[in-house]
Order: sequence, then structure tokens, then C-alpha cells
Amino acid sequence: MATSQLSQLRWAPGGHLGHLLGHFCHLLCHPCVTCLSPLCRWCHLAQVALPGGGWVATSQLRLSPLAVSDSGRYRCWARVGGGARLLSREAHLELAGLPVFLEEPQDLELAVFTPFSLRCSARGPPEPVRLLWLRDGTPQNGLGDPLARSPSTLRVAGLNRSSSFSCEAHNARGVATSRSAAVTVVAQAPQNLGLVRGGPRWLEVTWEPGASGASGASGASGASGASGPRECTVQVSPGEPGRAPALSRAVPVPPFALRLGGLRPFSRYLARVACRDSRGQSAWSRWVPMATSEGAPEGPPQNVTLDFLGGGRARLRWDPPRDPLNGILRGYRVGYRTLAHPEVVLDVGLAQEATLDLGSLGPNATLRVSPYTGGGDGPWSPPLLLLPPPGEAPLETHLVRPAPGPTGGWWPALVALVAVGTLALVALGALAARRRRKETRYGAAFEPAVRFRVRSSYGRRSAQATLNRLGISPELKEKLRDVLVERHRVALGKTLGEGEFGSVVEGTLHQDTGVLRVAVKTMKIAICSRGELEDFLSEAVCMKEFDHPNVMKLIGVCLQPWGGGCEGPPPAPIVLLPFMAHGDLHSFLLCARLGDPPTGHLGTLWGHF
Repeated sequence: MATSQLSQLRWAPGGHLGHLLGHFCHLLCHPCVTCLSPLCRWCHLAQVALPGGGWVATSQLRLSPLAVSDSGRYRCWARVGGGARLLSREAHLELAGLPVFLEEPQDLELAVFTPFSLRCSARGPPEPVRLLWLRDGTPQNGLGDPLARSPSTLRVAGLNRSSSFSCEAHNARGVATSRSAAVTVVAQAPQNLGLVRGGPRWLEVTWEPGASGASGASGASGASGASGPRECTVQVSPGEPGRAPALSRAVPVPPFALRLGGLRPFSRYLARVACRDSRGQSAWSRWVPMATSEGAPEGPPQNVTLDFLGGGRARLRWDPPRDPLNGILRGYRVGYRTLAHPEVVLDVGLAQEATLDLGSLGPNATLRVSPYTGGGDGPWSPPLLLLPPPGEAPLETHLVRPAPGPTGGWWPALVALVAVGTLALVALGALAARRRRKETRYGAAFEPAVRFRVRSSYGRRSAQATLNRLGISPELKEKLRDVLVERHRVALGKTLGEGEFGSVVEGTLHQDTGVLRVAVKTMKIAICSRGELEDFLSEAVCMKEFDHPNVMKLIGVCLQPWGGGCEGPPPAPIVLLPFMAHGDLHSFLLCARLGDPPTGHLGTLWGHF
């Protein structure tokens, strides 16, 4: 059929069409034909084919619901048979309605007085669209302000209470309202987190709460007062901050302090804190480094062995502990015990062996070794029973009887000559032994005698040499003439009491007139400068002058080198006091009140040295 048979295509209705977003629209096309129904199709101006009618005389396009993308110009075309395609005139579809939000403000949680921003965006048609910001229902700008242009960003310097924010979109069709964004204000992070004091397995920390702002619900008018934190949580983490916390503990506040237990001795930690009030939890404070103090070793020395050297001597050896030391190893203590005598404890320093004189040992003697640090003594090694080596006689004195020989003739003279020579050798040996005992009096006051392998020895002039090396003033050295005691004259025994800064052990002072039983007061903390040593010695000079029956008199002071030669720290002073057989005054009065007056040896007790 020819194209002339298709007289026209017309709209019903035609021209300019206006509709609202979200509604529906019908577009009709009426081709006028003289014979068979034409083939009719719809197309958009952008040449997009749209579904429409079929082989009908009237074609209808339904758009439902109407969206922004449906607006524009439309045409329909028709063809009869194999003829040419005929286009209708254009129809303009314009959509209009309330603004549509492309971006809305979102919820936030932040600390008091923390700056933040919110965004809002909307579009028509119809345009233009203006935005109005609301805080708790109160407008924050006008429709003529630059802030009203879409998209819009509201910047807030900070809040002291929680609030809600929303935005209104205005155009010619009306007003649309966005979602309400809740901005929750919590307290600021706590400040000044610090360590007050600590021990081997605990840390005591304090902090200050951050600003919390004003209380009150969002949108409430006339909110007043301050809402303080009700609970704080302290986290302690070993190593780097990225690891999981080793300990997390919540504590009611105030007071803003906490003692954390269950920690490892001599270890570094990182701590932080956050507080919670009625509105939520604050931000975490920054990580603060802190460390626990030294503790006692957890295990005894390993591989304790005893080797017999012959001649009544034996060497005790051991290896360092395998378990954690919980501090810096300061030395070892060797303990000796028999069935008939109490245990004697001797400090051998950092040496890992000790040579024992077995001449005075009895049967069933035991030896053991213990390490110690600045935090205390570690456990003892298993007792080692002292037995003679295989093939040797027990440790006891043997009586040697001379074999019978001939008599008479020149034998008596020979025997006399041998006897004189033997006596001379014995006398020389006795003199040599006496001289040797005077030079090695350290450790000779208790049985068995222990001789140590040390880096330096204590000579008779060691104290004066030390004072000369440290540059002590001549006036003070002259005053110390009657106070300073040579270190080799003092032998240490068992420990009588210990405190935080030192310990008191039983000892003997070898004087020219005899042996004096004393209490030896040692220090765990080294003196770090010459000035501190001079101050200590000056006080010792003053205490030497005390002379009253009710005041314990100072016997003297010795200097204990720390090792390391001339470059080492100043020597540690050792105070010599009278040995108080009945202990301290508190124990004496307590026993007397209970009707049990103290008798015998109680030792010198120092509860808080």
C-alpha cells in the first residue's frame, strides 16, 4: 500500500503535556488510514524505541510511575505495507513535583567541642531548589543565603550536648524534608594518664576525666548541669599498640585511679583509658608506656655438680637458671647445712663456681644454690648430698700408727734428727697457714670455709686506696680513721632480715683483740656519685660519737666494691652494728606481754629497712 494512503498522524491530546512525578501518563497516537491498519511504533527523541500498540488504528503509550528520566519530547511513526515511515509531530512531556534528595545528613558520634560537617543535596524539577538547615527544629540559615544552594555543606565548630540536624528542600511545587541525623556528643578522652607507683606484678595508675559538656536529651530546652563519667575502662597491652590488650578492667569512678595486678615482672607495657557517662563512651586516651619493677627469679640454677679436687677440697659448679629471671641477675647464694648445724648462706656474687674446704665437714652434709636479683631471692636448687668419691675413704680423720722398727745403735739419733726436722717443717707450715688465713679471712668464720674465684681481692689498704681514688677530702679521711674498717676483717653469715632497700646479715669482725659478733647492714641500691658517698661517710662519723646506754652505737663502716675496676660505680657502704641477741624492741615487748620473755638467739630484725 502506498504512503499516500496514510493521511496523517495526530496526538490525542497533542502539544505540551505537564505531569507530576510518581503519577502515570497516557500518550495516544491516531493514524488515519484508508485501508488496512498501519504498523505503528513509538520512539523517544533520543531514538530509543518504546513499547506501544500493535496493529491497531489507535496506539497508546502508558508511563507509570513517572520518573525524572521520563521527561522529554516524544513522537510516534507509522508504516503501511512496505512503504515509507511517517513521523508525527513532537509532544513535550514535562514532569514537576517536590524536590528529590540526592544526599541526606548522616548520624555522628563525637567528643564534646569537636568540629564536624554535614552534607545535603536535592534536585527538581522544577528548579531551582533551595535548602534550609535545621538544628533541633531551629533554622540555621535563610533561603537567600549561599548555604541554601544545592549541594550544601553545614560546618559546625563543636557541640556541648547531643542534637539532631535535618534539611528542607524548597521549590515551586512545595517543601521536602530529609531524614533527621542524630549527632551524639560524648565526653572527651581522659587526660594525664600516668604511673603513680609499681611493683613486680602490679601497676597503680591515675588519670583525669575529659570535658563532658552539658547534659540533657536532644532537643530539650534549658538543659543545664554537667554529666560526669560513671565508669572508666583501663587497657594494658604488652609490646606494640596493635596487639590485643593483655588486660582490660572497668572501674567505677571517682576516684580516677586503679591498681592493675597479674602483670609480668620487669616488663614494659602500654596503657590507655576511656570513660563512659550517660550518653556513651568517650574516645580512648593515647597509649602511655610504663613498666613493672624487678621480681625474684622463678627457677633455681641448673646442673649443680660437685667435683672433688683432692687434698680436702671440692669445687661446686652450676649453670644459670632456665626460667625467667624477672630482672637483672645480681649474683648467687650458696647454702650449707648439716644435721648438727643450722644452714649457713654465703654470697658468691656472679661467679658460677665455689671452692669448698672439706676438712671440717661431717656426714650427711647438703649444698644448694639460689640466684637473686634486685627484686629478691629465687628458689633453691635441689639439695646436693656431699659424699666422698668412689674409692676414697669417708671424710673423717684417720689415725696413722708408725710401723715397728729396730732399736738401739744409731737409730735413736736418726729418729731424733728426723723428729727435729719434722717439727721445724710443721712450725713453718703453721706460720704459712696463719699468714694465709689472715689474708683470706672472708668466708673463714663459718664452716665449711669457702674460697671464691674473684676478679679482685681485698687488701689491707683497700679502703684507703678506694678513698684516694674517689678523691675524698683529707679532712674527712682523717675523721674516718676510727670509723672505716677494712673489708677483709668482716665475714658474712646468714640473713637476719630484709627490707625494700637492703638487708641485715649476721657477721663477725676480726679485730686485733679478738672476734666480735656483729650485725651487718647492707644496701641493695648502689651509691651513684662521690658526693653521696661523702654525705654517707660524714653521717657515719657523727654516729660514731653516739655514747648512751639506750642508743645502739655504730661499730664501723666498710666499703664493698661493685667490681669493674676504676671505671665502675662508687663502692657500696656496709654498716657494722652491735648484734642484738633478743631482736627488735617490738618483738621483745610483745613476748613480754604474753608472758614469754625472749631467750636465746633471735637475731637482729629490721622490718622496714
